[in-house]
Amino acid sequence: MRVNPILKDGEVEVKTQANPFVWIFGLMKLLKRSKQQKEKKEKELKKSDSFLAGIGGDRAEEKKKFVWSEFYLDPSGDLYYYWVCLIAASVMYNMLFIICRLAFDQLGDYKMIFLGVDVFNDFMYWMDILTKFYTGYLDKGLMITDHKSIRENYKKSAQFKTDMMSMCPIDYLQYCFDNKWLVSLRFIKCQRKYRVSEFINKTETRTNFPNFFRISIMCTSILVIIHWNGCLWYLISGIIGFGEDRHEKPETNFEYIFQISNFLIGIFIFATIVGEVGTMISNMKATKTEFQGRMDALKQYMELRSVDSDLQSKIVNWFSYLWGSKKGVDEVGVLSHLPDKLRAEIAINVHLETLRRVALFRDCEKGFLVELVLRLKPQIFSPGDYICRKGDI
Repeated sequence: MRVNPILKDGEVEVKTQANPFVWIFGLMKLLKRSKQQKEKKEKELKKSDSFLAGIGGDRAEEKKKFVWSEFYLDPSGDLYYYWVCLIAASVMYNMLFIICRLAFDQLGDYKMIFLGVDVFNDFMYWMDILTKFYTGYLDKGLMITDHKSIRENYKKSAQFKTDMMSMCPIDYLQYCFDNKWLVSLRFIKCQRKYRVSEFINKTETRTNFPNFFRISIMCTSILVIIHWNGCLWYLISGIIGFGEDRHEKPETNFEYIFQISNFLIGIFIFATIVGEVGTMISNMKATKTEFQGRMDALKQYMELRSVDSDLQSKIVNWFSYLWGSKKGVDEVGVLSHLPDKLRAEIAINVHLETLRRVALFRDCEKGFLVELVLRLKPQIFSPGDYICRKGDI
């Protein structure tokens, strides 16, 4: 006599059975059913975790087969930003070296090297035009990715006319004739300077150190102005004749105009430096000044109300800890400018790991989790403080 487990409505019913093969068959069915139930629970758990990860932005995108007709460049994407960096470098090459080649005759000995660099630079310009035929644009808040619409929009824009004018190859006449003034024909390449402005705007948005970046851009701009001024001074000296102008004061109208322009540029640069640096320093200290103001106001209040010295010391230590741990940011005020959807995504991203450790929230509905994270508020306690004691709850 053998014991045979028989499945009945998901439960095991034990009966006696003399046939051993029937007993083995029933045991296999029981193991299979248990395995299926276990896999079902694991899928539900993974589904819950994937929902949390999806809200937090960690959900892996499904791999799609590349289709050229669906390809486009996102103006806010990394690939487009890196391309803008390359084109900005090409534009800066023209803005720095054309005036040098025009002013210094010694650079004429490297004409073939500059020819190779110019050809490569123009190739980058043509590639930039090509990329714009595949760069999406926003229309009433929607990203337009259709290639035909992108081409039509680009052709109607002012940038298309500017880009095509900058590709006029008249500057290559400098390599056909021995005349350094033909180098000035390449100044048409500087029409792409809007790409440098685009690079500055995108980098300022992306960087975590915007004030440092602004100072760097200001210093670079001043160096470019000084570079141009020095080249023009050398060029004008070459036109007048080196050693011919022995007097220290300007005498001709042209010399007066150039000298006055230099003075005005110097005043402009000085005013720009003072104003920009002052504004940047104020912005860098704005958060600390606001935090210090709140702390001073609380000190005055405690002094006015004759608060116990130990409690005053405890409060001051809490402020010091708050500032030292960089947690003095008003999160509610900062996030109040965002729509509810983005605030929910940020909140779920911040509190994702905490929610994953709590089994209570794994089977909760999506709407409940969104409402929950929107109502979570950070509370900072000093080191060693008791949040709650055993028996209080």
